[in-house]
Amino acid sequence: MDTMRLNPLFQPFLHLNGPRLESPFGADDGGGFCAISSVERDENGLHVRAVLPGVAPERLEIEVEGRWLTLRGTRAPDASEEDATPTFTRRLQMPFAIDGEASTAHLEHGVLTLSLPRPAADAPRRIAVTQGAAQIADKAS
Repeated sequence: MDTMRLNPLFQPFLHLNGPRLESPFGADDGGGFCAISSVERDENGLHVRAVLPGVAPERLEIEVEGRWLTLRGTRAPDASEEDATPTFTRRLQMPFAIDGEASTAHLEHGVLTLSLPRPAADAPRRIAVTQGAAQIADKAS
């Protein structure tokens, strides 16, 4: 399984060999409390982990559209934030389309784990190689 640890210094370059963050440093939302901690790739698809402290499952929205994964959420404001409700949006471009119907999400102790399978039609397939004589014999019968 290939594992990519997402150091913020290297996130702008991540799209060269894997998922690409539309907003690598979170400047679009000002929330700053959603960190993509790892993206792992295996033969079935991708596994993404994000750290979401203080976010309840009912305050989290996850969307898959083609190759794009979007995480949106809010957390309850603490005493120092007064009336503001902290929100975040993270959008990642995956290296291949994601099967949204077969995808799963699990949030436990502030860590979101996503399992994002590749659609069966997009999965890599092996092509058998035959020799010319065997191919001719098959056509004759």
